[in-house]
Amino acid sequence: MDAPLGRIAEATTPVARTIERQWDEAAALHREAPDPMFLLDRQGIVRRAAGPVAHVEGKRFLDLVPREARYDVALSIQDALSPGLARSFDVQLEVGSEARWFQASAYPVREGDLIVGIILRTLDVTSRRREEERLRRRESLMSDAEGTAHLGTWEWDVTQPVASWSPELYRIYGLDPATHTPTYQDYLTRVHPDDRQRVIEATESVFRDHEPFSHDERVFRSDGEIRYLHTWAQAVVDDRGRLQRLLGVCQDITDRKRVELALAESESRFRAIFNRSALGIATLDPAGRIEEANPAFEALLSTEEIVGRSLFDFTHPDDRSRDRRLLGRLLLDPGEARTVETRFLRPDGHVVWARVTLSPVLPAEPRKPFMVAMVEDVTARRASEEASRVAAERLLRIQTLEGESAWKSRVLTMASHELKNPLTPILLQIHLLREGRRGPVTDEQSRALTMIDAQARRLSALLGDFLDVARIEQGRLFVSPRNADLVTVLAAIEEMYAPLAAERKLTFEVVAPATLTAHFDPDRIQQVLENLVVNALKFTPAEGRVRIRAAKDAAGGAVIEVEDTGPGIPADLLESSFRPFMRTADRERSRAAGTGIGLYIARSLVEAHRGTITARNRDEGGAVFRVVLPPA
Repeated sequence: MDAPLGRIAEATTPVARTIERQWDEAAALHREAPDPMFLLDRQGIVRRAAGPVAHVEGKRFLDLVPREARYDVALSIQDALSPGLARSFDVQLEVGSEARWFQASAYPVREGDLIVGIILRTLDVTSRRREEERLRRRESLMSDAEGTAHLGTWEWDVTQPVASWSPELYRIYGLDPATHTPTYQDYLTRVHPDDRQRVIEATESVFRDHEPFSHDERVFRSDGEIRYLHTWAQAVVDDRGRLQRLLGVCQDITDRKRVELALAESESRFRAIFNRSALGIATLDPAGRIEEANPAFEALLSTEEIVGRSLFDFTHPDDRSRDRRLLGRLLLDPGEARTVETRFLRPDGHVVWARVTLSPVLPAEPRKPFMVAMVEDVTARRASEEASRVAAERLLRIQTLEGESAWKSRVLTMASHELKNPLTPILLQIHLLREGRRGPVTDEQSRALTMIDAQARRLSALLGDFLDVARIEQGRLFVSPRNADLVTVLAAIEEMYAPLAAERKLTFEVVAPATLTAHFDPDRIQQVLENLVVNALKFTPAEGRVRIRAAKDAAGGAVIEVEDTGPGIPADLLESSFRPFMRTADRERSRAAGTGIGLYIARSLVEAHRGTITARNRDEGGAVFRVVLPPA
């Protein structure tokens, strides 16, 4: 041992019996206590041990004590061996894997005048030592707090009605130490009514459990001002665990609390704006993952399962790489917010156009940088812009076409007039030659003049058609309808085309009442019927039939149908057969090349009469053109 234990007798047999007897007596007294008890020989070796340290028998007792405390413990045991009463001292021992504090009492074992051993009885005082250490730390803290602004300390001996306050605590409450007596009841009257019950419960808990408490409370100063205090309270108990007094520290946290309340209010306003905003708002980490999103943003993407997913999971594949580059540039060079219009792809496949503004945020450490994304649904605007663009393109196209049409009409009109001018003298000279007014004409010359006359008249008719097309497109095609007999027009048509039909071995019929009055321009309706009859004769094969039927309709007007037994009109051309320059039969069945403007002129002339013209195919073959004219 580091210090002598004194003279201990040799363990002869009678001595051994004396030691055993005194050990048994001590053990009987110690039986109800779970704490360790030791029997040491004169070398300080543990010969017997009871309690949770039975396994240390044969070891040196001081080896159970921390090295830095061994000398003091050895001296304490030495003192206990001095004549007089047993001595007590505190010692720290390793019990199991834990170091605990014990109050040790040393009793010498005597055989006559000789000390033959030492019995150490212990009492576990770990809790007391820890409480004392905690109290020392609290007292040190309160001592330091006295010199700190807005900290006041108090102490209350629970056996007395009056507590002790530090000067700073009086200042916090706005009270005069010379005139105010701090009692518990007076303190409760100064606590805000909404906090009073909580304070009472905390105080009762300290009295009952001796555990410290810490809470915020509102108190009234003497001038009526409300102050926020943070209060710590610590119980001090005696060796028997009975409450002796309370020690406390009060910190005036009014300024901090007001800032917290202002921040809470600001956070509340922000949260309200965030949740109720019609604009989509989300925060993104540097990788583009969505950390938080408001309902508007979820609604825009049409899903609630977006937090934790990458924003680019919802970006249209065609825009994804561009948006990633934008985010990367913002992270490398944080500065002003940047805006881009992009497309999002909803889970249902619907594409949404959005205007996304990304703003980098660089908070203080340790928070990592993040992005705030403001997202506005611009699908409707983009659709409107696209519609406007298409409309503008169409308008430009229309204007271009109108310009081209006007140019073509002008060219067509000029060309037709210029060509028609020389045709008049040509036709006149042909007539004079055929009449023999320029000298005798042989049969061969007569046949040539007849052919030339036919072609010139055909050219004149074609130029007339071109002039009509130009007038239609220029809106200058006029008719002069009057009440007239349609049968007269039909008779002229029959007289004109019956010989041609006979020449082509076709049957030509006109079926009409004796008279049929309607409101029309005879010259223009004759032109319409000529176009229809010429087409019918052109496309009807030999031994076929072309028939014109006329009758009154239910409204009192006239109905004229021109039908043939030709190949008919292809079904896909029925609707478009009245467009300019359209053919109504395929090339193989067409015996003569046409311009494709006859039906267009016919429709325009009929509609100028406020009538209608339609086409259909006969079930047994052939086509039927139906013209309806208004009543007289």
